[in-house]
Amino acid sequence: MRYVAAIDGGGTKTRCIIGDDTGNILADCLAGPSNHQTVGAEQVELVLTELFQRSLKESGLTEDQIEFVCLGLAGADLEQDFILLNGICRKIFKNIPFKVLNDAWLILKSGLTTPWGAVSICGTGANAAVISHKGEKAILRALSYELGNYGGGEYI
Repeated sequence: MRYVAAIDGGGTKTRCIIGDDTGNILADCLAGPSNHQTVGAEQVELVLTELFQRSLKESGLTEDQIEFVCLGLAGADLEQDFILLNGICRKIFKNIPFKVLNDAWLILKSGLTTPWGAVSICGTGANAAVISHKGEKAILRALSYELGNYGGGEYI
């Protein structure tokens, strides 16, 4: 049996699900926000570490049983964001392979019934992503620390 962890981290909450390769969910845990742009790098590391360890405990698995971790994180926008977040994740996951993506890609892929589509996110902040029928990708990132975080659920 193979096991993976998926983490969706946003400006309000962070969720970790651990599942097996047949689709069984073994853990589903929530924690506080993990957008480094709003809570800072130290808080992101604390939230992700605690959430991953709690999810392992709930699943009954150990770190060495997890084959991959996929993280969709709000605030994963620019190259410097990925450098910071990948560094945090290397400390947490050690030898477990992982991938950090902007959370828009997780949301888009989870809702598609075709290989193409679009998503508009109205959470703590706002952003959007699209994959064309030719596989071309585009993303409009929130970039709250540079442009202001207007248009999210807070403003509706």
